[in-house]
Amino acid sequence: MSIESKILIILSLFVFNFIGIFSGSNFFQESTVNTEVESLFAFVMAAALTFAELFFWQLSEKEKARSLNNS
Repeated sequence: MSIESKILIILSLFVFNFIGIFSGSNFFQESTVNTEVESLFAFVMAAALTFAELFFWQLSEKEKARSLNNS
């Protein structure tokens, strides 16, 4: 997989995570009191979630490579 496609996957994961967290936090509130804090929270949570997804993706790729080498 090329570096460009990996960067595109990382950015798309982050954007989808950010949109999901930010829209979910606004959905349950009747009025948005502090949008800056909510967007910062969504940014940090999306970054953490993207990092976790990439970490488990790398683990699965390593496990796949290990199982192919053992065969």
